[in-house]
Amino acid sequence: MNWDLTHWNWIAIVQIFLSAGLGTAAINGMFGGYREYMERRRKAEHLALCIAVILEEYGDQCAGVLVRQDIYKMSPGALMPPNLPAYPDDPTAWQSLRKSLAEQSMNFRREVAIRQSISKDVIDAGFIEVRTDDFIVSHAAAAIKLAEELRLAYGFPIRKSRGIHLLVSRANEALERDRRVKE
Repeated sequence: MNWDLTHWNWIAIVQIFLSAGLGTAAINGMFGGYREYMERRRKAEHLALCIAVILEEYGDQCAGVLVRQDIYKMSPGALMPPNLPAYPDDPTAWQSLRKSLAEQSMNFRREVAIRQSISKDVIDAGFIEVRTDDFIVSHAAAAIKLAEELRLAYGFPIRKSRGIHLLVSRANEALERDRRVKE
């Protein structure tokens, strides 16, 4: 082997080092991007599961309010919907969550707050003929439906709500009542 440096092709050597460096950088960039993608996906999955569990619990609490109404024979206008617990506060996870599901989750929280305010005003004013139990049934059904959508979107099994049979019977009663009013 000729070790005389004057005979080496220095341009070829520089090209080899540059291409090796660029190749390594490209591979590291791809692995880094993939790692970031997987981290964001894990955070979105965790957030979706947390929100689903919160919504399922809220649906069960709504069913509990309706059961107490049946037990204590309370007026359907004297029911206050339960409070919706706070959602997790992780901005990265919220940004990673599917936009439509994030929007539905936030809109649901807003709707619950509005209905709670209306129910409080109805109860405070003594308008017992306004059926706040219909609010509760619709909230519970919407919460359970959104929880199922979140679970399905991120591959989690759907949980059977403990109070779903009561909510279905109440929803059917409300539909029947509305049908009779229209006749």
